[in-house]
Amino acid sequence: MPFTKVFEIDESAYLYENYPSRNYGASTYLTVDRTTPGKEKTTLLHFDLQQLIDVYKDWGIIIHSATLNIKVNSCTVPDKSIGQTKLAVWRVLKQWEGGTGDGRHAKSGECTWNSARHNYPLLPLEMQLWDTPGCEEVGKDRNFYDEDHNIYDSTAAESLGGTWLKFGVRRAINYVLAHEENFGFVLDEYTSGGGEDHANWVLHKNDAPFLEIEFEASSSSSSSSSTSISSSSSSSRSSSSSSKSSSSSSRSSSSSSSSSSSRSSSSSSTSFSIHV
Repeated sequence: MPFTKVFEIDESAYLYENYPSRNYGASTYLTVDRTTPGKEKTTLLHFDLQQLIDVYKDWGIIIHSATLNIKVNSCTVPDKSIGQTKLAVWRVLKQWEGGTGDGRHAKSGECTWNSARHNYPLLPLEMQLWDTPGCEEVGKDRNFYDEDHNIYDSTAAESLGGTWLKFGVRRAINYVLAHEENFGFVLDEYTSGGGEDHANWVLHKNDAPFLEIEFEASSSSSSSSSTSISSSSSSSRSSSSSSKSSSSSSRSSSSSSSSSSSRSSSSSSTSFSIHV
C-alpha cells in the first residue's frame, strides 16, 4: 500500500549577486530574480530525507511520485516582449549551509552568491566556492538537466500570487536514495537561448516550500519484517530559526518537522509502518 510523506525545508536561502559575500538564510523571503543584470538571485532549498534513506537501505522502497510545492507570493515580469517566462528546479551537486543571516556578511560555512560554504577551512577551496557564482555551473554546482520546469504566459504569471506551483522531482529523489547524496535543490529561471522573459519570483517563508513523496515497500522485500517512519503534523510550513542554523554536516540527523499528508494543524504525532 502506498504511503505519502510530507517533508518541510530544514535549510533555505537565496543568493544575491549584488552582495556576493552576504548570507540570506534567515530572510523572510526566498526569491528568484533575473530581471536586473548584476542584481540577480537564485534560491536554495534542502529537505531532511534521512528517514527515507534509512528505510530504502534497510528494506527497499519504490517511489511513485515526488513533488516539490512552492507558493508564489508575487511575480513581476517587467519586459513581456517574448510572451512567456519559465521557472525550474535543479538538483544541487555541492554541500551548502543555509545560514542565519538576513543580509549580513556571511559567517564561516554559510552560503553566499560566491560560495557554497563561505570561508570554511575544513574543505578545499574548490568545494567552498560555487564553480560559477549563484550555483549556476551545470555538472558541478547543479545537475546537467533540470528536474522539472513550468512555462507561464508572461502576463498571466503576474497573477500567480497566492498560487501553489508543483514540480516533479522523482528522478532526483531516486538519485538521493541510491547514492545517499542529498544537497537539495536550486530554484532558478529556465533559460533556453533567450526564449523567455525575465521575471522576479518571490516566495514567503510563512508558506514555505514542501516536498511530498508517495512510496511503498519494494515487492522483492521479505514479508516478515517491518520498519516505520514517524511523521508529525505542523500548523506552519515555515522552518524554525534553529533549523536554519544547523550545519550541513548534521543533515544526516532527523531535524526537520514533517507534516502529515492531510496537512492538518493537529500537534499530535503519528506514525506509519512499512511492512517489508
